[in-house]
Amino acid sequence: MIASSVKQDLLKAGLVPNSEKSVWTPSQRIDWLGLTWDTERGLLKVIERRVNNTITCIDGLKGKLPYITARQLAEFVGRIISLIPVCGHVAQLRTRFSIMTICDHQTHWDKIFKVPGDSPIIEEMFFWRTNLRNMNNRYVFEYSLPQVLLYSDASHSGCGAWTRGQDDSIIMFNQSRSEQEIGKSSTWRELKGVDLALRAFVPRLQGKCVKVFSDNMGVAAVIKKGSMKLDLHTLSIDIASFCREENIDLHVQWVPREENTLADSLSREIDFDDWGVSQSFFNFMDSLWGPHSVDRFADNQNAVKIV
Repeated sequence: MIASSVKQDLLKAGLVPNSEKSVWTPSQRIDWLGLTWDTERGLLKVIERRVNNTITCIDGLKGKLPYITARQLAEFVGRIISLIPVCGHVAQLRTRFSIMTICDHQTHWDKIFKVPGDSPIIEEMFFWRTNLRNMNNRYVFEYSLPQVLLYSDASHSGCGAWTRGQDDSIIMFNQSRSEQEIGKSSTWRELKGVDLALRAFVPRLQGKCVKVFSDNMGVAAVIKKGSMKLDLHTLSIDIASFCREENIDLHVQWVPREENTLADSLSREIDFDDWGVSQSFFNFMDSLWGPHSVDRFADNQNAVKIV
């Protein structure tokens, strides 16, 4: 056997193999580097001991809240980041707030600081405590070709996207920018465009592998890893949560602007017939002739609150 020959060569060379860590018989399943490598099923998993240690770390950290140190938080982040081979980019995305907090306290590694009750790092701990075991598998031999191609773009005035239907017809979406969104960065507008496009086309995307094309190079990186900018990262979390809920396997790829002309044109269209009333005017009318139960002007941007 080759394994036996290798063992003899090591011994003849004066090396002493570690018998506890060496496997001299062919195997399709082995624990190595803290991972279970199952080549028969093409499955990669984190060994149970590491999973238990990570959960224990999270529980211990939650037990210390609201007073913890940057070192203690870094231990939690380090354990999660080490899961990237199995959990993928979610490990980076769902520790970003913790990393930002560590950076804010890196000059005082062991100094105790208070974590606010509404801090996003608490949500990150809760996410991993709840989902770690369910996410502990990766089929490394599987590759899914995109089942839906979606082109998205955003401009100062709006966003647009298009895909193809089952009959190869073009299905389009566009939406004008609200006053609050106009002042946002270009990357935020592009991310918001992807978010709105996914929600608009969700009946066609559920349970499928979807590739989104964008001419903004930052979009793919932020969706994959998050951002140190709070508004961008919050939006990337919303996109990831939505895709998880709808079982969408999302991939984002940059394309040159000249290959994204239709989405660009859609993003610049303005719907001048999108009428609505302000909340204050509605409240005034409601006080005269209310209560009302239907807003005939309503869409996802201009709907007023009906009491």
